[in-house]
Amino acid sequence: MNCNLRHQKKKQSRKAAGDGAAEQAVRQAIQLHRTGRLGEAMDLCRQALSNHPGHSMALNIGAMAAFQMGEVAQATDWFTELSRLNPSDPEARYNLGVVLQAAEKPEQAEEAYRGALAVNPTHGGALNNLGVILLILERPEEAVDAINRLIEVAPDNADAHSNLSTALISLGRFDESLEASRLATELAPDNLKANINLGSALLAKDRPHEALPVCRRGIQLAPRSPEAHHNLGQALQDGGKPAEAMTSYRKALSLNPLMSEAQLNIGSLLVHDGLFDEAEAAFRKSLEINPLCSKAYLAMCRYTPKAIGNGEIDAIQSLATDPALSDQDKIPVHFSLANALEMGKEYDRSFDQLERGNRMVRSTYDYDVAEDEAKLKRIAEVFSPSLLAERESAGSRAEAPIFILGMPRSGTTLVEQILASHSQIHGAGELNTLNHLAAGMAGDFPEFVLGLDGDSLRKFGEDYIETVGAMTAPRFTDKMPRNFLYIGLIHLALPGAKIIHCRRDPMDTCFSCYQQLFRGAQPFAYDLAELGRYYRAYKGLMAHWREVLPGRIMDIAYEDIVADQERQTRRLLEFCGLPWEDSCLSFHKTERPVLTSSATQVRQPIYKSAVRRWKRYESHLAPLLKALGPPADEKST
Repeated sequence: MNCNLRHQKKKQSRKAAGDGAAEQAVRQAIQLHRTGRLGEAMDLCRQALSNHPGHSMALNIGAMAAFQMGEVAQATDWFTELSRLNPSDPEARYNLGVVLQAAEKPEQAEEAYRGALAVNPTHGGALNNLGVILLILERPEEAVDAINRLIEVAPDNADAHSNLSTALISLGRFDESLEASRLATELAPDNLKANINLGSALLAKDRPHEALPVCRRGIQLAPRSPEAHHNLGQALQDGGKPAEAMTSYRKALSLNPLMSEAQLNIGSLLVHDGLFDEAEAAFRKSLEINPLCSKAYLAMCRYTPKAIGNGEIDAIQSLATDPALSDQDKIPVHFSLANALEMGKEYDRSFDQLERGNRMVRSTYDYDVAEDEAKLKRIAEVFSPSLLAERESAGSRAEAPIFILGMPRSGTTLVEQILASHSQIHGAGELNTLNHLAAGMAGDFPEFVLGLDGDSLRKFGEDYIETVGAMTAPRFTDKMPRNFLYIGLIHLALPGAKIIHCRRDPMDTCFSCYQQLFRGAQPFAYDLAELGRYYRAYKGLMAHWREVLPGRIMDIAYEDIVADQERQTRRLLEFCGLPWEDSCLSFHKTERPVLTSSATQVRQPIYKSAVRRWKRYESHLAPLLKALGPPADEKST
C-alpha cells in the first residue's frame, strides 16, 4: 500500500509539473500570437499539448496561428479536436467552419456552421457564413432562409442584406433583390458588393438609366474591380451605348482574363455590329474559360447557328444533366436545345425543351396577368377623349423622335433598320427613356398624367429629348416595343413625334416571344395562356388609341413588308415626311449596331420563312389559341 501511494503521489506530481509547463507555454504562446510570431506560438502550443493533451487554449491558439500561416490541415485537426472536447462551445465549430471554407471544402464547412448554430441559433458569424456557403453550393432558397435569420438578429448588417440580394438575384426574385441591395447600400454606401448587386438588380428590372450612376459609383469605390467594370459595361450596353460598353468589358477582362461573362458580352456586341465570325470566336473563348457557360451556347445557337454541329449539341445536352450547373443556369440550356432541334426540324422535341425552359423561368417570379390587364384598361380610361382634347398640342415642339412600338417580336427591329438606312434618321434602338421618366414622376402611371398641365407636359417632352441626347442625324428612332403603353403621353408631351405601330400575326408574335429568353423583364412571355391574355389586353389598348387618336398612328404589318418591301418602305418614309432613298431597300447593308435579338435577321435581305412559323408547333399551342380567342382581322389590332 505504501509503495502504491508513493507511486501515485509521484504520478500526480509529474502531472502537476506537466500542467504547469503547459500553462506557462500557453501563456507565452498567447503573447507570441499577439505580436505576430505565429511559428513560435505554434511550437509552444505543440509543447503544451505534449504535456497536456486536450488543452483547450493550446488547441485554440495553435489552430488560429496555423490558419494564419496557411497550414490549413493542422488548423483543421486542432479545431476538430477542440470541437470534440467542447461540444457546448459554438466558437470552436464556427472557427472550424471558417478554416474549412478557406480550404474550399464547402460541404464540411456547412456541417461545422450548422453545428455551431445547433448550440447557439443566433450566432451571427455562423449564420452569415452559412448563407455564403449555401450560395457557393448553389442552394439559394436555403441561403435566403439563413440570411433572413441573421437579419432578424442583426438588422443593420449591410453584408447580410447584400448577400440576401445575391441569393434573390440567383432565384430571379428581382424586386426583392432590389429592395435588399438598396438597404445594403444605405447601411454601407462604400460596400462594393452591395453596389454591384444594386446595379445588377436594376439591370434585371430593365432600368439601365438608374443602374448607370450606381455602376459608375462602383468604379469609384474599386477602380481595379473587374466585377465593377463588367457591371458598368452591362449598364452601358442596356442603355444603348455599345462602344462604351465594349471598353468596359475589355477593361474587366484586362483585370481578370478568366471572366467568362465579359467575353460572352463582347461576343454579343460583335453580333450587334454584324461581325459574326469574331462573335463566334468570342463565344468559344467564353466556353474555353468556363465550359459551363450555358449562355454562350445559347448565343451561338441564336446568332452564329452555322457554328452548331453534333459536338456542340452533345455538349449542350450534357449540361442539361450536369449537377455542377444550377437550375438558373440550366434555363439557357433548354432554350439552346430548342434552337438546335428546330434547326434539325425536330419540332416536337424542340417544343419540349422550350416548355421546360419557359416553365423554369416562370417559376422564378410572381406575376398575375390580371394586374396587367387591369392596368391597360386603366390607361385607356385615363386617356379619355376629353383629356386628350383639353391638352392637345401642349407639349414640346420637337419633331425629331420616331417611335416604333408594338408587341415584342412584331417586326420593330426590321422597321427601325429600314428607317435607319435613311440619311436623315439615326437608329437609336430600344431606349428606356419614356419608362425612366414616367417612373420618376410623382405618382404611378397613368394616374400622374391627370395632374399634368401644359407646362408639365412640355417639360416632360423636353426632358425626353434632353435625356436621349444628341444624335448623328436630324431624326431618330426609339424602338422600345412597350412604348405602346405611352402613346397617349407621347401624343401630349411630344405632339410633333411620329408613332409607328408594328403588328404581326398574333400567333407568330406570341410564339416568337415564347421562343425567346429575354434579357429584360417580359413576365407575360413564359406561359402560353398568359401570353394570349396579355396580347388581347394590348390589342384592346391599341384599339382605344386608334379610336381616340385617329390618323395619329401608322400601322404597318410585318407580313406586308415581306410581301412588298418597296411599297411599305415608301409608306414609312411618306408618314415621316422624308424623301425616298434607295438605301432603305438595302437595309441589310447598313452598318450600325443592332442591340436586339433580331440582330442577325436584319443583316439579311427580306425573307418569308418567319411567316406562319407557329404552324410547325400548332399541336402544342392550344392554351395560346384559346387565350387569344377567335381569330380577327389583325388590321384592326
